[in-house]
Amino acid sequence: MVLEGEERDRLYAEQSAIIPSFGEYQAKTSRVIPVVALNKLDLSVSGERNTMIGRQLIAHHDDLRGALASVRAEIDAALNGATPSVDVSTFDLGAQLRGHCLRFCYDLQMHHTREDGSFTAFEQQFPELRPAISRLREEHHAVERALAGLEELIVRRLSGDASDAERLRAELDRTVAGLEAHFAYEEESLLPAVNVTRAR
Repeated sequence: MVLEGEERDRLYAEQSAIIPSFGEYQAKTSRVIPVVALNKLDLSVSGERNTMIGRQLIAHHDDLRGALASVRAEIDAALNGATPSVDVSTFDLGAQLRGHCLRFCYDLQMHHTREDGSFTAFEQQFPELRPAISRLREEHHAVERALAGLEELIVRRLSGDASDAERLRAELDRTVAGLEAHFAYEEESLLPAVNVTRAR
């Protein structure tokens, strides 16, 4: 939340006292430097907010599934000899696949980083979820290792020929199977606690 007025000024002054360069920077500019307050997630406050969190989890999973579908479509196009809708004279299959896959890997890592931060709030409000959350944390580490392997294949070994696309598709299929199982377990474990069900 962006702070304003007296609260913003007080906190900026406190920060400037701790790190003088903040005050020095403010003195050199006419703009008011924003101060943002970060609040811990509290699942005990609002059932409506909890429902929003559950819906957001579903939306993130659906976005990641959509990104995976795009990566798969790129690979399938390469395997079928088709060139995706880009200028053929500048198309580089290896670069195209690397770009899609690495964007997906980054998005998934960010998603898990945010989730890991919210797990503590879930554990505090719903202690019965601790075993499931422990498993989810372990799965996040396993997914991280799988993504690192996929990323290494993409960055170091992908030259852009059809055999590379086949290897990448096989590795992606293996990774996706693990991700789908992870997403399903996460939704089964967390969504009931925040009174959200996935529409099937």
